[in-house]
Amino acid sequence: AKVDPRGPLAPVIQSELTRDLIEIETMKDDPLHNKGPLLNRTGNQILMKCQEMKERLPHFTLPFLAMHGAADTITYPEGTQVLFDHAGSTVKTLKFYPGLFHEIFLELPEARTMVLGDVHAFLADMVYMKDDSLLLQQQQGLGGVSGAGEEVRKETQQLRGGARGGGGGASVTAAAASAVLR
Repeated sequence: AKVDPRGPLAPVIQSELTRDLIEIETMKDDPLHNKGPLLNRTGNQILMKCQEMKERLPHFTLPFLAMHGAADTITYPEGTQVLFDHAGSTVKTLKFYPGLFHEIFLELPEARTMVLGDVHAFLADMVYMKDDSLLLQQQQGLGGVSGAGEEVRKETQQLRGGARGGGGGASVTAAAASAVLR
């Protein structure tokens, strides 16, 4: 990556992103969608961030939903399994979707409906869990949600590597989803 950062590392094969041919055509017409190969520098950055994330996983305690197309040949399902197994969270769900490719939210309509239904169910469970927790806190005189926002900001900053810094897209997404649910 240092010798040729803009050199090609791996091709992105459009037909391996989704089984939905309409979505593939839409991607081809989208000027913001990468049509070229993954570049050396990008691949190197992904590897470095994956290693950093693996080291931080035991400290990741926010609830999260990990989802992966079992037929994905771009990022292997085993990586999602490692994320799930090593995360410190006690509230986590792992879903593999047989036959689905990389872009599980851009799959054929019936598969997309199933995936979005699982997201909705997970979020609903988190809201109910939070509601139950708030009710219990109120019954015990613990005062509810005061200060929860600061806790979420601190956890999100830790995941990002400080007040500024990058990385951990999935972790940050989970932190943001958790913040909405708190």
